[in-house]
Amino acid sequence: MSRGAGVSSAARTLAYLWPSFGNGTSLYDQLTPAQLQLSHQMIVWCGAFTRLGAPQAPGQPFWPAYTSRQLMSLRPGGQSRTIPAATFAAEHQCGFWNAPGAQAPARAAS
Repeated sequence: MSRGAGVSSAARTLAYLWPSFGNGTSLYDQLTPAQLQLSHQMIVWCGAFTRLGAPQAPGQPFWPAYTSRQLMSLRPGGQSRTIPAATFAAEHQCGFWNAPGAQAPARAAS
């Protein structure tokens, strides 16, 4: 999905779960085929969680309880998988973001 001016990360995430979300512009229509596959997975997992209390669905990767110290890493193109919490923390630089006074890096002017 392109990162258009003024489109927040939250809005892009909502497009994965609610294809009709867009406030006049369909963000769902901007998803790549790999992102559409992830969108489908997310919708199936959310539906299973609503029905069963757990995001477990036939044909989808197993989503373990966090007590296993494994997290589901949502990735496009059928690449979603469980990863250790430490891997997630390293990939998302959690040490930096958890530090006192952490600030988001300045964005380059476009």
